[in-house]
Parts: sequence; structure tokens; C-alpha cells
Amino acid sequence: MLKRLIVWFATTCVALVVILMVSMHVLCDPSGAAAQARALDPQQLEAMHLVLSLLDASRNQGEVLRRDDASMPLELSKIGAQGLVLDDHAPRAYLAGCMDDKAYLWFFGLRSGEKRIELAPGERLDREVLWRSESAEQSIQ
Repeated sequence: MLKRLIVWFATTCVALVVILMVSMHVLCDPSGAAAQARALDPQQLEAMHLVLSLLDASRNQGEVLRRDDASMPLELSKIGAQGLVLDDHAPRAYLAGCMDDKAYLWFFGLRSGEKRIELAPGERLDREVLWRSESAEQSIQ
């Protein structure tokens, strides 16, 4: 009887771990959010950058501004962004994922410098430039 109980318990634990791992993969997969970000047209990305530039201008130097989905700018909430951090180092929007596999949009040039938006589609993948201001594109050519 005790042996059956131990086998049942061990089998149940293994099954729960498998179910948890599969559900975590489904819930944490950032590829859908990355695809949504890639589908944005240049005008939408430029508008997103402008809105974040205005929001960033409202914060003091050295201050960190955080937004969650309840107070997210409309341009980011349309693509389901989960969080936004505006700081002096790396302004970014968290799109989806969990643990070490998250999709982010990184914003450059909110106050000065080259204006661009990069997508990090997951922790193990390289960033890709989704948008760059036309003036930056013209200076490259």
C-alpha cells in the first residue's frame, strides 16, 4: 500500500512539473509580441517615439518613470505592452515573456542623439532596428 502511494505521488509530481513547464512556455513565449511590434508601420513607430519623447521630457534628470498597463501610453497599449521604464540609461517597454525570455522595445534619442527603436525579441536573440528617424537614415546614405 505504501509503495503504491509513493509511486502515485511521484507520478503526480512528474505530471505537474510537465504541465507547469508546458504552460510556462505558452504563457512566456514572447514571439507573438515581437511579431506585433514588427508589424507596426514606420508612422506608428515614429508616433510612439514622439509620445515617449514628450513623456520623457516630463521627468527630471536622474528620475525613473515607470508605467504599467493601467497608465500605459495608448501607442504601447495597442500592442499589449506590459510595462514601461523611462530612465537616463535605457528607456524600454516590456512587451511579453517571463524569466529570461522577454521581448522589449528599446528607445534611443528621446532627448538627444539618433532617434531609433530597437526590438529585442527574446533574451537570446540579437536586437533589430525597427525604426530610425529619416534624418538619421539620410546621414547614413
